[in-house]
Amino acid sequence: MKKIGILHISDIHINASSISKIDSLVEKLINDIKKVKAENNINIDLICFAGDLIGRGDKAFNDEMQIQLAEEHFIQPLLKAIGLTKKEFILVPGNHEVDKSKIAKITEKGLALISSIEEVNETIYDMKDEYKNRLQYFYNYMYEKYVTDAEKWSLGYSITKNINGINVGIVGLDSAWRSTGAGREERGKMLVGEQQVGVLHNNIKDADLKICLMHHPLDWLSDLEMTNVERKLNYFDIVLRGHVHDLDDKQICTQKYKTIYNTSGKLYPIDCYYSGYSILDIDMDLSTCCIYSREYLKSPREDFDMALRINENGKAVYQLTAYDEAKAVEYDLKLQLREYYEEATEKYTMLKNIDSYSPDKIGDFFVEPTIFEKSEYERTELTRKEDKKEVPVPLTDLINGSNNILLIGKKECGKTTVLQRFGISHTSYESEQIPVYIDMMKLNKGQDRILVTCQNFIFNNMSSDVPITKNQVRNLLSNGKIICLFDNVNISSADHIVWIQAFTKAFPKNRFIFASEERFYQTYTLKELPDLGAEYKAVYLECFGKRQVREMVTKWGEGKEGFDANEMTQKIVTYCNNIHFAMTPFNIAIFMTIWDVDRNFVPINEGKVMRTYLETVLDKFSTEGFQRSEYDYDVKQHFLGYLAYEMCKKDEYFFTVDEFNSLVDEYHNKKGFKKSQSKFDIIFFENNILYINGDYVCFSNTSIMEYCLASYAAVDQTLYDLMTAKGNRVNFAHELSFYSGIVQDCSKLLNSLNDEITATIVENMDILDKIEKLSIGIEFNMDRKEFTEAITSSRRSIEEIDELGEVLPANKETSPMEITKISSIEESESFMDLLLIYGNVIKNAETVDKDQKKIHLENYMLGMNFQFGLMMNEFSAYLTSKTKEDLPEKLKEKHPNLTDEEYKKIKENVLDLLKIVLPVAIQFNVADNVGTPKLEVVISELIQANKDKKFTRFMLSFLLCDISNENIKTFLRNYINEEDSKDILKLMLTKLGFYYDMWYFGNNPQMDSILLELITETKIKLSDENSLQFQMKKDEYKKQIKQLYDAQRKKIVSQCK
Repeated sequence: MKKIGILHISDIHINASSISKIDSLVEKLINDIKKVKAENNINIDLICFAGDLIGRGDKAFNDEMQIQLAEEHFIQPLLKAIGLTKKEFILVPGNHEVDKSKIAKITEKGLALISSIEEVNETIYDMKDEYKNRLQYFYNYMYEKYVTDAEKWSLGYSITKNINGINVGIVGLDSAWRSTGAGREERGKMLVGEQQVGVLHNNIKDADLKICLMHHPLDWLSDLEMTNVERKLNYFDIVLRGHVHDLDDKQICTQKYKTIYNTSGKLYPIDCYYSGYSILDIDMDLSTCCIYSREYLKSPREDFDMALRINENGKAVYQLTAYDEAKAVEYDLKLQLREYYEEATEKYTMLKNIDSYSPDKIGDFFVEPTIFEKSEYERTELTRKEDKKEVPVPLTDLINGSNNILLIGKKECGKTTVLQRFGISHTSYESEQIPVYIDMMKLNKGQDRILVTCQNFIFNNMSSDVPITKNQVRNLLSNGKIICLFDNVNISSADHIVWIQAFTKAFPKNRFIFASEERFYQTYTLKELPDLGAEYKAVYLECFGKRQVREMVTKWGEGKEGFDANEMTQKIVTYCNNIHFAMTPFNIAIFMTIWDVDRNFVPINEGKVMRTYLETVLDKFSTEGFQRSEYDYDVKQHFLGYLAYEMCKKDEYFFTVDEFNSLVDEYHNKKGFKKSQSKFDIIFFENNILYINGDYVCFSNTSIMEYCLASYAAVDQTLYDLMTAKGNRVNFAHELSFYSGIVQDCSKLLNSLNDEITATIVENMDILDKIEKLSIGIEFNMDRKEFTEAITSSRRSIEEIDELGEVLPANKETSPMEITKISSIEESESFMDLLLIYGNVIKNAETVDKDQKKIHLENYMLGMNFQFGLMMNEFSAYLTSKTKEDLPEKLKEKHPNLTDEEYKKIKENVLDLLKIVLPVAIQFNVADNVGTPKLEVVISELIQANKDKKFTRFMLSFLLCDISNENIKTFLRNYINEEDSKDILKLMLTKLGFYYDMWYFGNNPQMDSILLELITETKIKLSDENSLQFQMKKDEYKKQIKQLYDAQRKKIVSQCK
């Protein structure tokens, strides 16, 4: 019977202070080894020690003499107990063996600059003595004492032994030569070199059993070479490793393809990670490897036992398999494709080029997408009919399923990223299919173009040393071994449909995932979906909602100083809504990238944000070799503005392809540019600023077109006059907002808007006087307990608030064919339209003098007060004219005996309710319209100037709170104490309740406490309790609120699990 037993052990870190504990541990270790041997009839023939024998390399033969301590207290007792000699003790160096005193700074600096796989191979092949000085003493020790018959190489060694008639080849890899003793910081930085693995394996290639011993698990290696090294390790039967630092280390005990990986636990010091060892029982006749995993269990056991969290029953059995070239090629291919899919998408790679703060991998900020089985139209119909709400499909269900899938989603909503997740998942050894990415926009020309694209994809991602042919790729397809990931499928293109049908019918055994764009003004229904030659299930990918934005922003900003995820989420959501940008992963990543590059960036001025966005996409994402010095961002923006103006002149916001090409030529001739250098006929399509829809060229997003038009108006007076003409302004509202953020001085625009608004206000001063004397008859009479419960129990969770925003109807993009802006009817503008344009311009007018800003903001606030007065007058007139007979029939049936007096009271209560709801709603609109921290000083001074105007003070005070929560407690407490109008206090109570209920300031317990205290003080002041009674009961009341608040929080947490 040909059997071999191996004791696999690692990481004992011996030093002088640990000797007594080591002695006790080694005694327990020996007893446990004897127990496992006896219970399972195992004979141990070899000890493989995977590094970190001592604590410090500089104390190996000096000071503490740690090597001698290891010999006396660990190696010799172990060999004696098991009955082995030094020749059966095989070891490799670990990072703790590194003698840091031997590291030359200049040498280390040079080694740290290694940045390519070629440099790694070159360095290892021509290994200099100074590179491994830090470990040279340990090499000498190993070769003199233990692996005396090893075949040495520049790094590592190989050795062949005949054990029980088995020719065993062992490779000892050096994975620690690049260690500097920096600990966890070295994860992802170690270098082994595929040549070290390849050369040493070649020395033992004819052995019956091939074993590799190394210190570091694969995920400690540099990304430069991790895949290449893993490929080489697949030539071994068994790989033994150490260096377990946490339970996230890749699979302690597993088998990939034919190779069995076993990672020994850290023997000492004992901690909460895996501390233990393994025994391997290898039966060559049965071709099995049985691994017994043992773990040291701390108090109260303080002994070794089965490692149940590593393997069921502490034991795993693997089959030793012969080398199969076909399967090896498949596994090799998956390994290399994994590297492809783990690299970010092309756009994410561009993000990394400009933002060193970005997360290292796209997976680091990946957020689970929302995918439905029904289209948006179908879901809307279900909601309208009040049927059951559809539940999203988990992405993992789609990935692990067997159906072919057509994934439909808006531009940039993450379709490529979803395909990437399919790719990553199917590069695992457990998957039976190999993921191949096919971009339908980049197919090869000629016949069988999809097949050729598949072959080229595989060839481009395989190393030259892996033999794979076109016929092998065809055979993989014929045998159903491929999952084809089709991106950029245009289901309106007859060519795409024909090519796909031919491919799917030729290779029907494979799985097909198609990703197709839903145009921003289209919604596909089931009847419109094409025949793709194979049955498929259509699913619909949604743009992000606020919850997903929050999750992505939180992941991106994790650990970054001065980062407030709640604040950034709100800014991104508000900005995307204001300019009708889809909340796509790419757009969010762009905004986060802008913030990372400029930590002072605040997305308030829409013109400047749009410029930064476009500059990031166009200039910093320029195609390779593009000459930015000749055609910088300003030139590109001018060209886009020229296109937008040409659209505007004909009041049609699209071109035919021929018209576009003519305009490009005309512009280049006029400016003396060369189209071959500028690439203006290409780059805007590559960067999704323009797109082709059938025979037409359009801007990909209406807001981009509006911004480009505004930027052109800044240099073209004719266009400016057209946009600011009465009747047109409301149609050019977005352009005027962008314009005010672009130009240095927008006083001319501000003054023209101010003149009209002021004229209207002056004619209606009586309405404003009434507003300042606002009277609200409704009383808040519930007692304290009821009041507290009403506040806390009705409060939605922050997740529910996020979802609430997603159910509200969003502003839909309009087809370019439907847009019109030029109007001949001056009366088409309302006072409110003009006021909102005015507010946007005030918000963006950053360089206007403070005194001028105060005049404009005060007039704007008067305009909003006037608008509230108009609305109240209209509601009042409407309600006054109604009688009981005008009530709906259902109400009449419910209240058949309603008296005239009761009806009159109801109408008064409705009006009083409107006096509370409308000011808060208008105030919210004001914050959205003019809210920017850059107006904080102006608002503060206006509050002081308007203290005698109670309603105006309320509107300004809470505008200040909306844009800045600094010192909100002191500011509002003083305001509450000073305010003697119960009507205004009622408005304040409503606004504070809104803050609390809607988590306005994010998930901030300190702010919650402040708000509850302010609500309490406002409520008590309204109830006329004297200050002594208030102080006596305040703490009790606050405690009661806190208990209810904590109960609500626990409820929220339990709902989220």
